Amino acid sequence: MYQKKKSFASYSFTSLASTNAAIFYRIKVIGKDGKFSYSSIIKLEATTNEAIKISKLGNKVLVTAVEPIQLVQVINTNAQIVQKQTVNNQKTAFINSFELQKGVLFIQVFQKGHVSTHKFFNE
Repeated sequence: MYQKKKSFASYSFTSLASTNAAIFYRIKVIGKDGKFSYSSIIKLEATTNEAIKISKLGNKVLVTAVEPIQLVQVINTNAQIVQKQTVNNQKTAFINSFELQKGVLFIQVFQKGHVSTHKFFNE
């Protein structure tokens, strides 16, 4: 997403990378004249969250967590939200997998203060 703010620009990007390794990012800035430069490289360390488990139960996907869940979103590989469910601080959420496309999906779990993304394969 790009937002122009007076004399500077602000960018945001949501990565759907599902890895426990460090991820490195930088921005290539291209001017109207075709000249380009790169931003400094930033390193993001992914962490595993064993406090959240994703399980398949028949036609449902069960999301369980140690801490209360506020919201669960299912995102396809085109970064589109295909299902969204408000959980209201429960420790479990059910998603109807019958309505979801087959293949790789990402489940985002929103908890107080943080969001975690989990890769899921819907058969």
